[in-house]
Parts: sequence; structure tokens; C-alpha cells
Amino acid sequence: MDQGSSHSVTTSHRATSSDSHYNGIAIRNVTAMVTDNDRAAVTITESSGFTLVSEVPGGHTDTYTVTLNTVPTGDVTIAVESGDTGAVTVSPATLTFTAANWSTGQTVTITVVEDNVDQGSYRSMTISHRAASVDAQYSTISIPSVTATVVDGGSTGPCTASSGVQRCCLQWR
Repeated sequence: MDQGSSHSVTTSHRATSSDSHYNGIAIRNVTAMVTDNDRAAVTITESSGFTLVSEVPGGHTDTYTVTLNTVPTGDVTIAVESGDTGAVTVSPATLTFTAANWSTGQTVTITVVEDNVDQGSYRSMTISHRAASVDAQYSTISIPSVTATVVDGGSTGPCTASSGVQRCCLQWR
């Protein structure tokens, strides 16, 4: 757990031996400085390194996982929110991490909303996250958002690559 500071630790030793030359000899204490550098953080891992959902058959959902980087001192609840629930929904809406499950990834599923409206080749939707906790390290933490690329099923166009993300505009009517 993060204690947020450095502190010293002293260890002492005592020699016990059946050899009278060593039994009870003085051994110096050893003092060491311990710097606790654990920092609260949230890691988001997108299923393919990016998030892509499509209104065409077979592309309706994508997932990502969320984990904490350190053991919390109290439960951490993360709210997951779609920036436009008319375009994409998320499930579950909240994730709860405890001292027992903090390092186990919890999966968020993003599902496209089929609207039968041509909105262009693709658009980006933001999924945001907010933490709440009695753990001061996690209660005010900034959590990265996830950008979901939504491919419109009513669009047609060429495939393009941008920032390592393959974007294809498909026709589905």
C-alpha cells in the first residue's frame, strides 16, 4: 500500500552459537531507508489495442478491461459512462474493486446502437470513467477515457488506416 513517504527501518541481530567465540558477540544494527513509491493508478486495456464497433452484422460489440495498479485501502467504485447513449451503450455501468480483486481485470462491453441513419463513414464516441472511494489515492484519481470508433452501417467508402486503427466504411442496407 502506498504510504506516500520514505521511512527508516532498523534491524538488529543477536548471535547465538555453541561456539563460545561467537556466542553473544556484538553485531551492529543495520538501518535502511525505505521509499514507498506505489502510486494509485487505473489501467485500461482495449481488446485489440483500440475499440471498434459497427452497425453491420458481427460488429455490434467490443470490450476492454479495467484494473487498479495498487491495493486500495477501501473499495473503489468506477462509474463507466457513454458520451452518447444514442450511439453506444456500456455494460456494466459500475465496476467495484476491493483489496481482494484489485488486480483482476473487469470487462466493460461497448455495444453500438443500430439507428438506421446514415451518419457518415465513422464517428468517435467517448467512454468516460469516474472513481469514488474512501481511499484518498483513488477518490481523486484521473482515469483515461476510451474512444470507440463507430462504423455506420448505412455508409459506404474505402478502408483507411489512422494511428494504427483500421477503419472500414461498409455498406449495409
